[in-house]
Amino acid sequence: MNTYIVVKSHCSNYPNPITFQKGEGVVVGERYDGPEEWPDWYFCTNSDGISGWVPGQVFVRSEQQPAQGISLEDYTALEMNVLPGEIVISQRERNGWVWCMRQSDEAEGWLPLDHLQLVEDAL
Repeated sequence: MNTYIVVKSHCSNYPNPITFQKGEGVVVGERYDGPEEWPDWYFCTNSDGISGWVPGQVFVRSEQQPAQGISLEDYTALEMNVLPGEIVISQRERNGWVWCMRQSDEAEGWLPLDHLQLVEDAL
């Protein structure tokens, strides 16, 4: 776990994030191809029809139907809204994003790593 200070605000564009449990099936769509260098993110849809970005490490594709996947762990694409100066503690990192807990209120969610600076680096 690392402690970070937020250096750039982030506001989620997905108020209803994709969520699924280990062992659930997902439809695997396009791979993210943007300028941010966030490798191995896929636009997936869960059994409730909710879509969102999912890191490739949390599912395995079906050999018979590559557009189908089975989740390897519980997952939510919940992003955290933050402002510069807030302190967050990382729980895990996936492909340029970090699952964090905000120190002030213990809210959790994903944040882009490039919006954060290690506290020891900021001192």
